[in-house]
Amino acid sequence: MIQIGPLRFVSMENEKGTAGERKRYRGRTKKVPRTLKRLADLKTSRGGEGAKLWTPLVLEMTPIAEKIRASRSAFLSNHVFKTYSGYVLSQFRRMKNSFESRGKYKTKHAMHLIRLLHSGIGALQTGDIMIDVSQHRTQLMDIRNGKLEFEEVRQLALALDKDFQNAFETTKLPEQPDFESVNQLLIEARNSMVDK
Repeated sequence: MIQIGPLRFVSMENEKGTAGERKRYRGRTKKVPRTLKRLADLKTSRGGEGAKLWTPLVLEMTPIAEKIRASRSAFLSNHVFKTYSGYVLSQFRRMKNSFESRGKYKTKHAMHLIRLLHSGIGALQTGDIMIDVSQHRTQLMDIRNGKLEFEEVRQLALALDKDFQNAFETTKLPEQPDFESVNQLLIEARNSMVDK
């Protein structure tokens, strides 16, 4: 459950795994309280944190949560490139450092690296945060299970990074979120709290 003031998203999210793997965790929900102001700050500045609005596994929502979810594109901008770039670089460094120090890479870091690149490309191309990466499940699980050598993963990451850079160059996402719409949603949400 994601409780945001009068907003309530109940989802089947789990901290681990892809959307396909999360199906195994039915019945377990993740509780993430957020204030309305914090919601706006996170959603308009960092695409990764804002991903909660895109989860496909929502079980129930309050009316104001439905309205915010329906208007989620107002929170997005091409800043998602910077956000995903930071996540990607972090995972790449972890994978590379592990390989250089131990002679093998951590498959978990490699899988997250490739998943983040796919998600970042999708966000820039479609304007939606791709939570469900099941279309890449086989590839991701092969990486996670160590079926690819370090150099294969590195080359895949470099190729996807080129696609990521190209997606940024051609994205239709605005340079800034729609702050006016976001502010109006926050006012409406706060007013709904007072009306109760």
